[in-house]
Amino acid sequence: MKVGRKIGLGSALTLFLLAVVGFISYYGTSQAEKNFSEYRSYALQTNQMGRIQANLLTARLFAKDYIKTNKDSSAEKVSERIQTTVDLIESSSDLFTRPEAVKLMKQAEEDMLTYQSSFQQVREYVNDRNEHVEKMNTIGPLSEKSLTRIMESAYEDGDASASHMAGVTLRHLLLARLYATRYLVDNTDASAERSISELTSFNTTADKMLQELENPARQKLAQEVKDLASQYLVTFKETVEIINNRNAIITGTLDVIGPALADETEQLKLQNKALQDELGPRAVKSMGETVMITAIISIGAIIIGIVLSFFTGRMIAGPVNNMTSAMNNLADGDLETDIPAIGQKDEIGNMAEAVQVFKDNAIAVKKMQAEKIAQEQRLEEENKRRTQEMADKFESSVGSIISTVSSAATELQHTAQSMSSTADETNTQSNAVRSASKDASANVQTVASATEELSASIGEINRQIEESTTIAQKAVKDADTANENVKGLSNAAQKIGEVVGLISDIAEQTNLLALNATIEAARAGEAGKGFAVVASEVKSLANQTAKATEDISIQVTQMQNATDGTVNSIEGITEIIKSISTNTTSISAAIDQQTSATQEISKNVQEAAVGTQQVSTNITTVQQAAEQTGASSNEVLEAAGELSKQSETLRAEVDHFIQGLRAS
Repeated sequence: MKVGRKIGLGSALTLFLLAVVGFISYYGTSQAEKNFSEYRSYALQTNQMGRIQANLLTARLFAKDYIKTNKDSSAEKVSERIQTTVDLIESSSDLFTRPEAVKLMKQAEEDMLTYQSSFQQVREYVNDRNEHVEKMNTIGPLSEKSLTRIMESAYEDGDASASHMAGVTLRHLLLARLYATRYLVDNTDASAERSISELTSFNTTADKMLQELENPARQKLAQEVKDLASQYLVTFKETVEIINNRNAIITGTLDVIGPALADETEQLKLQNKALQDELGPRAVKSMGETVMITAIISIGAIIIGIVLSFFTGRMIAGPVNNMTSAMNNLADGDLETDIPAIGQKDEIGNMAEAVQVFKDNAIAVKKMQAEKIAQEQRLEEENKRRTQEMADKFESSVGSIISTVSSAATELQHTAQSMSSTADETNTQSNAVRSASKDASANVQTVASATEELSASIGEINRQIEESTTIAQKAVKDADTANENVKGLSNAAQKIGEVVGLISDIAEQTNLLALNATIEAARAGEAGKGFAVVASEVKSLANQTAKATEDISIQVTQMQNATDGTVNSIEGITEIIKSISTNTTSISAAIDQQTSATQEISKNVQEAAVGTQQVSTNITTVQQAAEQTGASSNEVLEAAGELSKQSETLRAEVDHFIQGLRAS
């Protein structure tokens, strides 16, 4: 497998693991956002229900106050709070999506509209009641005044019977007004019946008094009293009917809708709380699992990255270092060095084969040089031996000079022939060396090409590592963005905590108001019992609100802790990715060093090519010298032949001279 492919596969695996980490982080963040949105939706629903309950409770309190005091300000407050409650219910249509919640809110809106119209009817009845009471308060004093004048007039005139009848009639009137006033307060049938009974007696005694009086002035007053008594009775009966109708609406509608609506909203709040209690731990668990999985895969990615870096370094740096060492040994003349990575199917293997060719050529050249040196040594030794023999022969005898010269000429002729043969052999060997030199030059060129390809491959590796560095830097930016998003989530959770704190403060204030209302109701005695019940309900609602806000605060705190943990985890991932980016930068620097080394190898190979070319040139020169030696040996051969002839002539002359001497 090619080196580039090995590095590419390692980088692809690392990037795949980083992509898995990013996907899990994105999925976990999305789930956290979904859970938070759902939790926030439940919180908003709960807050909205709390506001609806608060306004409904306030409306009911002001309604109770209006029924007791008939203050228009209380009635206005009731209408205002009811309208606010209706508006809150209408604005909640986008908050509530669960079918049962939507149905309940729709029913609550209808009930509030019914409550509003019913209270308006109550208000109309109260106005009618007040008009009738005002009329009764006018008739009563007029009747009392007329009866008092009758009593005083009869007393002055000594009419004891008239004075007695006027007193009895006045007594029935006063009792009727007393029980009528009591009925206006307690609205009991007993008070109404007693008041009507006294009014009936009042009418009867007034009619009887009118019949028995003889004084015209007192008769006129008695007639006025009789007419007023009839009006008072009719007015009171109408008042009783109005109050009964009003109370029927209060007990049959207001006192039914109010508690029912309060209970329904409380049930919805409890349902939301149960959903929040279920969602909170689930969201925390989901975020914890996401953080755990991200941490495990990140650690695995780091371990795999370290292992890949180690083995990639060994796969590239080890063979390259071994190859560099082998080439240095070859450059130092150690031709016994083994070339590593022979047979390896990658760029290192190709370079090893090229270096092996270079080694084989160097061995062949060295062998030829050794043979040439041995031949020269043999020639030199032979020349020395022959020269020594000639010197010995010349020294041994002057008489043998001619023989020696002749022999030397003959030997010289043989030597010239040997030199000619040697020159021919040298020429032949030079041709072989020149051919081998050309092959070596071609092989060196092949090594140079392979080195250039290796340099290009290393450049491609460097480019891929730079792309990996860019991707790692982008991953750092994406992790920083995720970190900021999770910090924004933490800030949002903190704001929710502040809102929950505000709700808690409102609940505490409501609790204090309920406590004050309870104290005031206790001071009011019997008349404040109803208000005390309402104040107790307000206090209970405030306590429930405080408890709910405390639970929400706990859940928000847990969510803040979880988001803080997520921030720390993402920051750890960012540091890991930055470390990966630093490692890829270091690898890029190492690849740059390998590129420089490869370029140096290419330069050395080029220099070797030049040296091989020079060897070829020198071999050509040797061949030319061999040819010249051959020519010279031929000339020596001719001279030796001529010398042999001259020596024979000299021998003949010497023999003749000796013969002449002997003869003489």
